[in-house]
Amino acid sequence: MAVATASLTKGDRLAQDLAELLAEPIPWCSADLTPTTLATLLVARFGERITADEADRVLRDLGAVVNRTDDTLYATAPAGARLSLGAKPRWSIIGAIEPDGGRLMRIEVRYLAGK
Repeated sequence: MAVATASLTKGDRLAQDLAELLAEPIPWCSADLTPTTLATLLVARFGERITADEADRVLRDLGAVVNRTDDTLYATAPAGARLSLGAKPRWSIIGAIEPDGGRLMRIEVRYLAGK
């Protein structure tokens, strides 16, 4: 299982040009999309101080299915098949929500290919 974690704390900077990342659509079903690339694309859209409500809206606008608790945001989206025949690949996005203020602090992106 491939996993990438990205922090949304103030001061973290993306290596790529932000405008370039925002212009790119998220290719959920591309077999070339990696957890690290997806995490980078999502962080570019979220920014440093996004609230959980705003992150929820962004993910829904991108086509993900989102569920939330008080401290965690869960989202899934279809993914492109790799080598698993017959499996239903999907992206799992888990976000940690700051207890005071409701801001998204960190996301974890996983590629899942189970039935």
